[in-house]
Amino acid sequence: MIDLTADPLIVGVQIALTGMGVVFVVLTIVAFALSALRASQHLFRRRSEVLQPGVSSP
Repeated sequence: MIDLTADPLIVGVQIALTGMGVVFVVLTIVAFALSALRASQHLFRRRSEVLQPGVSSP
């Protein structure tokens, strides 16, 4: 709960810092998810190339 008697500048800074923290955490999670997805696709491509050596990828 926001204290209405507090300095509005301090309240604004707290809200801004909280928002930036949330954005940072979400972007970090997205970056790790994309990294894991790219790594898994890379492993899948290598496995399919080993199973089908005569087929060339575009």
